[in-house]
Amino acid sequence: MAARHLTTDSLKLLSVALRAAPSVIARTVLSVPAVPPALRALALDADGRSAEARVQLEKLARTRPAHLLPTVVRVAAVVHAQRAHRTALQRLDAADVQHPARALAHRDAGHRDRALEVLDRTGGLRARWMRERIEGERAAIAARPWEGLTPDPDAPAPRPGVVLHVVTNSLPWVQAGYTLRTLGLTTAQQREGWHPEVATRLGFPVDSGFLPHGTEHTVEGVPHHLLLPGSLPLGDDRALALHVEELTALARRVRPAVLHAHTRFSNAQVALAVGRRLGIPVVYEVRGFLEETWVTRGGDPASENYHRTREAETTCMLAADAVTTLSETMRRVIVERGVPAERVHVLSNAAPADELAAVDDPATAARGRAHRRGLGIGPEEVVLGVISSLNEYEGTEMLVHAFARHCTEHPADPGHLVVVGDGPSGSTVRAAVAALPAEFADRVHLVGRVPHTEVPSWHAAIDLVCVPRLDTPVTRLVTPLKPLSAMAADSPVLVSDLPPLAELVEDGRGEAVPPRVEDWAAAMGRWTRPGPEARAARERSAERAAAWVDRNATWEVVARRSTRLYAMLTNRV
Repeated sequence: MAARHLTTDSLKLLSVALRAAPSVIARTVLSVPAVPPALRALALDADGRSAEARVQLEKLARTRPAHLLPTVVRVAAVVHAQRAHRTALQRLDAADVQHPARALAHRDAGHRDRALEVLDRTGGLRARWMRERIEGERAAIAARPWEGLTPDPDAPAPRPGVVLHVVTNSLPWVQAGYTLRTLGLTTAQQREGWHPEVATRLGFPVDSGFLPHGTEHTVEGVPHHLLLPGSLPLGDDRALALHVEELTALARRVRPAVLHAHTRFSNAQVALAVGRRLGIPVVYEVRGFLEETWVTRGGDPASENYHRTREAETTCMLAADAVTTLSETMRRVIVERGVPAERVHVLSNAAPADELAAVDDPATAARGRAHRRGLGIGPEEVVLGVISSLNEYEGTEMLVHAFARHCTEHPADPGHLVVVGDGPSGSTVRAAVAALPAEFADRVHLVGRVPHTEVPSWHAAIDLVCVPRLDTPVTRLVTPLKPLSAMAADSPVLVSDLPPLAELVEDGRGEAVPPRVEDWAAAMGRWTRPGPEARAARERSAERAAAWVDRNATWEVVARRSTRLYAMLTNRV
């Protein structure tokens, strides 16, 4: 597995090692004055200070001599410093530097054709390895491994009620919206009488720097299978073929009645091949549009990577027996791509039933009051809050600026802003808070990351949950989990006025706010007014939100929709 990283970039392997090691290792590296600047950027990223790493790399990309730029561009690719990557690559091209890192940079920018052109003029063993790797990526993204396959007459009979979910990653190694959705859906399917099992991508979690104890484990009672062969081939096309063989072997043991693959397209490619080989129907769940996410992170929408990824995703949607997705907004996009409307089903994001139950739990309420006291917030003061990973597109920095403007406009009783979470934009958010006028600084509280089990008590501490996502192609399409958890926790929600969010707060369940500082400041003024009448209005909105979630968006509701679809595909009535 290490060889796969080494053939393209040993710095990726170093990054994985730093992130997997105890945090003291990265901090020790940062404490050494003589550490090279590029390595320092890797350590900053591993220490959760990604914004600082990007700033440092942007400076290096502008100022380093051309012959030192290959290292800068490699590190920029690893830590997703897009501006630094573009600047360094432009300077490498202008100087016509013949180095494999220049080819790697074009590949990371989405231009594999250009990368191969550079490698044609670059000699050496590493250049040949990189050519093999890039050609393997191109072959894998275009692959349709299910075509031409017919059911194996010796395929084992499926076990009724068994569904095998094919996913990218899972708990306990990754805690994110993706893995929490898998957990919510599969545990609810168990309660509905089905028998879900989960298979992660080939090589996970070792390829992310984690060493599991064995290849079988359970997550809240759901069996999980890790596909960990003794070694991985160097080319993505050969890895795809091995993935098909590994999942086929697992499916022969598990004998599912349905294969349910989830974003990304490589999971669907494998599931479709296994499904055709064993005669099992395949559902493909589109949880996002990867090419749009890539553009949001700085990718080129005119690039080969954008168009080939979009084509691969659409091909898998068209080949699946059914497609599921998260919202009506996303469903419309999928139908526009040519998938018959009758084959596209909405399985929305949802809130766990225990979060609804926690609303009336005295212990949860008591912990929420304790959180407020610990932050110096009075019982009658209104608390606005964010509970989220701090990514740039989440808009938390914008929210801080909006809160500052709100405080200026309502100095007598502006309330408080609580931010629960951390992430790549954490240092940027902290800098925005540090820049606030002194009279407002004690009203913004940065709590940091908390265990998932503590989230209900933080919801209890917050009066108004904010989801201030910025307006990007991906945020206009994809629905996050966080507003539903807030609504389930009996909180009114302020969301950015983007299609997948606005549909959640209709009929008085909250408010959709244009994602601009001035509009968010005005909304804060409306929702934080003091007095019993304003409090009663907030409580009415919260009650509507919780009741709507209870009827439409618990995992039990979503699981029933999914199992009805499975029953239809397997002719179970």
